[in-house]
Amino acid sequence: MPTYDRYVLSKQEKLRYFCICCPLISGISYLFYHSIIFCILLPLLSIPGQRKYEAYLISRQKKELSKQFRDLLYSLSASFSASKQMKEALKESLPVLLLLYGENSLLIKEISQIVRKMEESRDSEESLLSDFAERSADGEIQSFVDVYLICRKSGGNLIQVISKTVEVLIEKLDITREIQKMTAQKRFESMIITAIPLLMLLFLQCSSPDFTAVLYETLAGRLLMTLALLGTVVASCWSRKITEIDF
Repeated sequence: MPTYDRYVLSKQEKLRYFCICCPLISGISYLFYHSIIFCILLPLLSIPGQRKYEAYLISRQKKELSKQFRDLLYSLSASFSASKQMKEALKESLPVLLLLYGENSLLIKEISQIVRKMEESRDSEESLLSDFAERSADGEIQSFVDVYLICRKSGGNLIQVISKTVEVLIEKLDITREIQKMTAQKRFESMIITAIPLLMLLFLQCSSPDFTAVLYETLAGRLLMTLALLGTVVASCWSRKITEIDF
């Protein structure tokens, strides 16, 4: 089963990444330098950029898992309220998750595997849940499993404690989702702001090529374009950093 704080690109994903990234960088480099050499050399930046892309995919994967886990908690809460045990609660959650996310979703695969191992291999639910929580690298999942294991070992009121824990975690996940919705608009605005200088430069080159020719034919012009390109990149990275909130 996968570890969610890692991501290894498949051959198809690598091919898709380079097929998109290299032409994009090449086009931007030509826009700023009008040089075939730069169009060939600058796309090499996509090689170290692959790690950034993998980090983005890891973040997206963990957000999707967290979203699905919230709906799992709703289902578990209803099952615990009906005095069901964990194994039964997990089994009853599968049709709900299947309806919401489909059979290829991350959590469907995890829960199906856990239920199958408990039924066929007789593995303990404690070890299976602990393994899932460790691989998920998600604080909410780890907190839920820790509370469940403590209740199992201490012999406390499992249904009451787990139900309260589920309520708290659901509230936290809902708050996280609302914050992500609020910052999504700002992220979109930062993308537009980043694109505006590129579009303006493209418009000037198409409408008044003589006006911009000095930027590509003199050393001072090339230095100015380099500063403009660096400023655009820094502003884009800075705005993304501001709108990314870790929970």
